[in-house]
Amino acid sequence: MKLYPILALLLLTACTERPQLTYPRRDDVEALVVPRPKVPPEALIDPGADARYRSKVRRWEDDLAAAGGRVCRFLRDTGMKVECGG
Repeated sequence: MKLYPILALLLLTACTERPQLTYPRRDDVEALVVPRPKVPPEALIDPGADARYRSKVRRWEDDLAAAGGRVCRFLRDTGMKVECGG
């Protein structure tokens, strides 16, 4: 019968080990799309408010860089040829 080679191929492919698919951490992916903090109007005239705003921006930048690094390393570990920096 002509179906035997097809059946044998189906059985062999069903028995092969498939890689486990995983995903990067959800909070890392979500951190990549958090918008930059908006400048509050009082930051334009109050030095304290400006300092607090700049602190929020630095925290946002640090969080974004950390999440991006983790996602990059995840993709590198799954086989993607990427450079993830320092």
